[in-house]
Amino acid sequence: MLTLCRICHIILKFLHVPSNQRKGHTMPRSCRFLLAALLTAALCGGAMAATHQYTGLWGKPGINVVSSTKGGVEIVYSLDEVEISDLDINGETMQAVNIGGLYLPNQSGAPNLPSFSRIIAVPQGATATVELLADLIQNGAESPRH
Repeated sequence: MLTLCRICHIILKFLHVPSNQRKGHTMPRSCRFLLAALLTAALCGGAMAATHQYTGLWGKPGINVVSSTKGGVEIVYSLDEVEISDLDINGETMQAVNIGGLYLPNQSGAPNLPSFSRIIAVPQGATATVELLADLIQNGAESPRH
């Protein structure tokens, strides 16, 4: 079973920080673009190579900061296109998933799915929570990393 993060809506909230500690702890603009989460996008296709295009994006393709306040940062990741092609590995047909601009290899033997990571600075004493919404695509055989 593969998970496709076609449009991922991520919300980080800083919890359990007393208001007197939050004053003056606004997140600098440069820190907004750092995301403390690894997003993995994957999709399974049919028996032939295909390019899947998506419409109705929540922002420009890729990662976008929706808002940033003393209490948290809201980030949206929009996926506009995924290319899936068949790959023969030791006589078994598997799918290779490609997303333009994304390539962070997985560990050897694990599914070789395109991914990226970003870091967000969290104020000292705060607790970060992440909300991730994703579509679920089933019946795929993703290729392993060599």
